[in-house]
Amino acid sequence: SLSRENMARLMNTVVFGQNSAGGVPVAVCSFWRGLEDPPYDDSDRQRLKLLAPHISRSIGVMYRLRAAELKAALSQEALNRLVFGVLLLDALGYVTFANRAARRMLDEQDGLRLRYASNKSILGSLVAEQPALNNAICDAISNTVVRDAYATPHFSSSITVPRVSGPGCFNLQFSALGHHGVIDPSGCIGAGIVFINDSATQLQIDPNLLQTAYGLTQAESRVAVQLVSTGSAQEVADKLGVSVNTVRSQIKQIYLKLGVDTRTDFVKLMIALGSQIVSS
Repeated sequence: SLSRENMARLMNTVVFGQNSAGGVPVAVCSFWRGLEDPPYDDSDRQRLKLLAPHISRSIGVMYRLRAAELKAALSQEALNRLVFGVLLLDALGYVTFANRAARRMLDEQDGLRLRYASNKSILGSLVAEQPALNNAICDAISNTVVRDAYATPHFSSSITVPRVSGPGCFNLQFSALGHHGVIDPSGCIGAGIVFINDSATQLQIDPNLLQTAYGLTQAESRVAVQLVSTGSAQEVADKLGVSVNTVRSQIKQIYLKLGVDTRTDFVKLMIALGSQIVSS
């Protein structure tokens, strides 16, 4: 199959192997030449030997910066500025951190609340008043914290919890944080994250910004805006009146153009780009 693409001569170097330190993935750098090109010689291999450390350093710095970016994003001060609720979960599914917006929503105990624990290392469990919804939340949390983030589907489901007092609801979205987790602002290892959107709170995103800054089409920008407040491609398709396959294809393009590959990173970017207002 390589010969059909005129990739007849290959020269490879392993940048990071399976036993490399630092948690970076296996990385191999390959160069190819066509059948009519001269074979690689010792001088080519020597050049690659000189180039490999620079590639290794670049990839290593990139991963360290990503880790630092995630750590900064999870700082208590940054999370408390959001009007969206954010909960961090440990490997057992217990809530270890709730930002200020989440505490405000949960302290109302209007259909959704925290069952506080005596264990000081955790806050407690996320609980819905309706038994069926409570079971659904437990299942969603369990599936989130045991899932490898690299295997998490982009089109994660959401759970809508109606307010007991009257109109309005909370929309919950769940995402894994990876096999090794991250350290949350309280110092605990986080395995999952829950975004809580109060229907009284709106995130305003300028579609023109998505189109001019990231090259999204008009249709893709509409999908991106809808995806922030909905939990699945099917819900977006229903709201926009298009097929779910069209929406799934557009979401893949949106992720590619925004430079994200998980629902968590997508929501974080949208929150950063948007302005949040609380409806009266």
